[in-house]
Amino acid sequence: MRHTLQPVTLSIVAAVALAVFAGLAWWVIYTPVPGLDEAIIKGLRHANDLADPIGPGWLEEGMRDITALGSNWALLYLSAISAAWLAITGRGKMAIQLGVGILAALAVTFALKHGFTRPRPDLVGHGTRVFTSSFPSAHAMMSFITYFTLAVIIIRLSNKPDIRGLVFGLAALTTLLIGFSRIYLGVHWPTDILSGWAAGLVWVAVWTQLTRPAKQMQ
Repeated sequence: MRHTLQPVTLSIVAAVALAVFAGLAWWVIYTPVPGLDEAIIKGLRHANDLADPIGPGWLEEGMRDITALGSNWALLYLSAISAAWLAITGRGKMAIQLGVGILAALAVTFALKHGFTRPRPDLVGHGTRVFTSSFPSAHAMMSFITYFTLAVIIIRLSNKPDIRGLVFGLAALTTLLIGFSRIYLGVHWPTDILSGWAAGLVWVAVWTQLTRPAKQMQ
């Protein structure tokens, strides 16, 4: 199948994403709360009551539902049932690659959060409970890694060349909505989300290359 990214393309993507992550990390280290972060957070809240997000009540409730799609437990559950399906359909190697990739990514994500220890936004009330530091966003990073990893696997298993746009589009839409929900609920700075996506892109690009089937390494 020719509908897979080539090694040179993956290397360029990973390098650019890594540079973006490094730039964001440098920015938040030397400017803990960039003005852009503060402006966006406040822009999603009523000026006379920063505890109240803009929009109707059902939107805030919907954002809580969407943010749950990026929780560690939800992503681990999705990855586990996907790996189980791969295993019982005779794709044991792919199941192991998926499982190891997701678990290793989770470990790296929390290592990064522990290393940066950026405080959560305190300008507004949090619309959902949080337990860890802010940078990078684990919801953004792990949702990007999980949904795009599954997208790569689907593409590798499909014989339909036009499925690539669909699965990548769905993965992108899901991660975008999850990232926005974290900002809307006031639990992450926008730069946390951008850094999570950048780190996730690095991971997926490297994982895709490392797990490339032998017949595609030509």
